[in-house]
Amino acid sequence: MKTLKFLMLLIVISSFAFSPKPKTLEYTFKIGDRYTWNQVTHQSIAQHVMGMDQLIENDINSTINMNVMTITANGATIEARYTKFVMNLKLPAGMGAQILDSEGDTSKMENKIMRSMVDKPFTITITKHGNIESIDGEENLIVGFDQLGLSEQQATAMKTSVSQYLSESAIKGSFEMMLTNYPDKKVKAGDTWTNKNQVISSFSKEINNTWTLKEINKGTATVTADGVVTMIDKEKIVELPSNMKANFDLAGTQKITSIINTSTGWPTEVNVASEEKGNMKLLAGGMIPQDMIIPMEVSSKSVFRIEKK
Repeated sequence: MKTLKFLMLLIVISSFAFSPKPKTLEYTFKIGDRYTWNQVTHQSIAQHVMGMDQLIENDINSTINMNVMTITANGATIEARYTKFVMNLKLPAGMGAQILDSEGDTSKMENKIMRSMVDKPFTITITKHGNIESIDGEENLIVGFDQLGLSEQQATAMKTSVSQYLSESAIKGSFEMMLTNYPDKKVKAGDTWTNKNQVISSFSKEINNTWTLKEINKGTATVTADGVVTMIDKEKIVELPSNMKANFDLAGTQKITSIINTSTGWPTEVNVASEEKGNMKLLAGGMIPQDMIIPMEVSSKSVFRIEKK
């Protein structure tokens, strides 16, 4: 009987001794800290047009250097600069491809344009929970387009096109997607919390995320998010090539897996996968005699790797 009581006492003590303690997860900042972010993304857009299936593929490879400049009440202000930007766009069969490479042959205008956006500083003000408070200086990225040998009309068109992806709201949404979101309370393995962010571009969307702390092990943690994606403005008119116009009605899901350094809060690797389905409506005008509904599916996989220098 004494042995049984002793075993039961050991079990009770062990259950308390090894019970996981809640932990505060948050970003830490120190002036002068430097990080390099690399993004590799593959996106595919499948469309069904007039009885034919078409596939558009887009591969992106970019690198951003980040430098903590000042500490704020809630986080920090970080200077960011693109050091590399490559986009490889493969159009449907028979329509060719387009490569834009900041490190490519600058005798090609598309490469010269990408090169002009490299090493242009802008700032990001971020909270310790991973929320972006503001983006400033993003207009620097498109300064000088009119000095690249483009006509005034070409320069204006290029600025309009690039601004859809490099506006304050677009950059804010993109960084919030890359950054792991943290709650304002201590958490342990199995705990969940929620947040939402918006990505403003041609396909402006809102993502409602449910985050889960999966595990903590020897200074690293795995955090995941299951997101529901909805369009923000289904009536927004998007300018397409050949003076065509369209709007989009898409919805889907997004899944994130982040491996983070628990002592700094910074992720070392973030994997993001999304699937969206719906319709693109080509609007009547020009070559389009009447509105045309085109079913489409958009899938994307991204890997972000973050290294402290």
